[in-house]
Amino acid sequence: MSVTQQDLIAYIESHPMSKLLELKVEEITEDRVVVKFPFKELISIPGDMVHGGISMYVLDTVCWSVARLVSDTQVLTLELKFSFLEPLKGKEFKVIGKILKKGKRTIFAEGEIYNDKGKLCVKALGTFMKVS
Repeated sequence: MSVTQQDLIAYIESHPMSKLLELKVEEITEDRVVVKFPFKELISIPGDMVHGGISMYVLDTVCWSVARLVSDTQVLTLELKFSFLEPLKGKEFKVIGKILKKGKRTIFAEGEIYNDKGKLCVKALGTFMKVS
């Protein structure tokens, strides 16, 4: 069953963890999802950096969402690889999820988190499986 953009926005923004992080969907297209979230002390580690686990949650959510958008069935995360390129510091962060390839049973997506200066800080590559 296909998912609408409105359903996806509702899922992303109403999930309890997403509410805690104040995730807000900025854009959804046929193969891209863009989300923003603010810095909060609650999600930080010493040095005013976002905890890596928070980055991982947000990237999994955005990559899963874009994979679900292009699938006619539910999808499950099979694998996610994270690369922490720079400390995630700033007042607000932009997260972009894009489709790399859609296959019969698997979907490949990438996600990126940028700081408020536009610098790429965290990158993820994910594999998602369609569930029949």
